[in-house]
Amino acid sequence: LGDGTVAPVIDLGAAAQGGQRSMPMAMRPVEERRPRCLVVDDSVSVRRAMQALASDLGLAVDAAGDGIEALALVDRNPPAIALIDLEMPRMNGLELARALRSRPETAAIPIIMLTSRASGTHRAHALAAGVSHFMPKPFVEDELSKLILDSLTEG
Repeated sequence: LGDGTVAPVIDLGAAAQGGQRSMPMAMRPVEERRPRCLVVDDSVSVRRAMQALASDLGLAVDAAGDGIEALALVDRNPPAIALIDLEMPRMNGLELARALRSRPETAAIPIIMLTSRASGTHRAHALAAGVSHFMPKPFVEDELSKLILDSLTEG
């Protein structure tokens, strides 16, 4: 301070990590206050389009190329909603939906499955796996936007 006095510095993040109450929502960085959307698709172009759409809706976005990557992201930051593809390598969308439903922190989140496999059989398998909404690709951005916003306000 220039006059020899000492000003204490409090690291709120460290204090929150030390078992004390977490930082009030208003004091958290803007990114942490926005609902988190998990986008999972093995197509880079589709993943980027969904990321941009979710971000434009005011959501914080985590993105993965398959279910294995997605679960690692969920371990760090559980999402408020998930947009997932059906067909992906390593862990497909049905397996990911089941895994999300089995975790207490993600058991109730809306899961929107976007897929080019739009038959009644695929829809039935998705709903049985815990998918909240099933949307065929190519999707209409306005319809997906409305579904995302409606799904977030339903809970």
